[in-house]
Amino acid sequence: MSYALITGAAKRIGKALAISLADKGLNIILHYNTSVDEAKSLQKIIINLGRKCILLRNDFASLSFNLDTFKMPISVLINNASVFENDYLDKIEMKNLLHTLNINFTYPAILTKLVLKNSSYKGQINVINILDTIIYKLLKNFSTYYLSKKSLADFTRLSALFYAPDARVNGISLGQIMKNDNQSQENFNKSVKNNPLGHSGTVEEICNTVDFLINTRSITGQIISLDGGSHLNNFTYP
Repeated sequence: MSYALITGAAKRIGKALAISLADKGLNIILHYNTSVDEAKSLQKIIINLGRKCILLRNDFASLSFNLDTFKMPISVLINNASVFENDYLDKIEMKNLLHTLNINFTYPAILTKLVLKNSSYKGQINVINILDTIIYKLLKNFSTYYLSKKSLADFTRLSALFYAPDARVNGISLGQIMKNDNQSQENFNKSVKNNPLGHSGTVEEICNTVDFLINTRSITGQIISLDGGSHLNNFTYP
């Protein structure tokens, strides 16, 4: 039985994806950094579903890897973890720019290469990058986040071409799915209602889209938006 490696899988969307894929028959390699208790709790849930669950603790910013991890039969890689900062171009510094780029772009790019080079899985590997509707906008704020996710979006298309037919690489572009820790509920609700459809995507839809991408062999190099149409306008997050 093959494994799905999910980065940032201890909480929120990553947790939902881990449970969903385990429920569909995949063993899980659960990457996390500081969320130790949450990772251990999720590991128990996945084991109770009858699947294996390996905990992989790693600080994205360090760009250090244990190559033995990637020699396992990994058939799915989901680059989900990211850092999200509200900043402006005239305020960014070398330290925070490199920190965001490492976590949101460099780590997923290198991780993709390592998995595709070392995985013992004999079939076609699926790589799914979790993106953001911000890649379709030009916002004055969230500058480092925008640059990193835009780079990951371009990498999605380039790597889909480069790694075919051994792998399929796709992306899912998210809108306002879950409120972040520094956002008020009022602010979040306002952002969601401003979308053309008046709502955004859901965690369940993300899990369904991942399942669709894994099981649709003709799709590669595509980015699917789950954002209520937010990518169609240039609304700046309040």
